[in-house]
Amino acid sequence: MIHFSFVAAPSLENDFLDDLESRIEFQETLCLENTEELETLMKGYGVKIHHCDSLNVKETVNCWMVNGLFSELSQEDFDDFYEYWLKATIRDNNMDEYGQLICFNSFVGKLNQARFKVILQEAI
Repeated sequence: MIHFSFVAAPSLENDFLDDLESRIEFQETLCLENTEELETLMKGYGVKIHHCDSLNVKETVNCWMVNGLFSELSQEDFDDFYEYWLKATIRDNNMDEYGQLICFNSFVGKLNQARFKVILQEAI
């Protein structure tokens, strides 16, 4: 599994991004199998991402910036998205999967309000 941290960043300064303790309240982390699942997730939320070579964040492998705003899904819309997600990724339908995605869905509003929306692939 790969850990992807979605950061609602007030700044792109390394003092902030390099310090997990300072950014912990500004991020939500998902465990995905690969970057294709990341792309599927972004497609489901209606956003595009682009790889960002200019950011060198400690203990990360890759970094992406999000273009645009995430679709904010109602419970009914989330249920439809979850069915799409399971079919597109062939992931197991279990409480861990549902739980991480419902938490992410709750975090989307914070992401949309952020000056910068950053995705970090953690080097774990």
